[in-house]
Amino acid sequence: MSKANAFSALFKEAGRHGVAESEKPPALPPRAARPKGKRDDPAYAKIGVYVRNSTVTEVKARLLRQERDLSDLVQMLLDDWLKSAGASER
Repeated sequence: MSKANAFSALFKEAGRHGVAESEKPPALPPRAARPKGKRDDPAYAKIGVYVRNSTVTEVKARLLRQERDLSDLVQMLLDDWLKSAGASER
């Protein structure tokens, strides 16, 4: 004999009695598709870096207050660095 889970007896009993139409929960609206983000965009790559905990804490707090994204900040800083490094390599 197979071992049933704790709810199987409840489901069987409920099935025997049926459920009145008025007792059924309302149908849920269809789920909206999740908007595609950077994770799904092939133009972006995920990187991992090591940064001091105190720096990460302060950066996250400031970004939260400014309603900005860490990825956007890192992108801006790297773009600025590339521009300045390119000018100094000439």
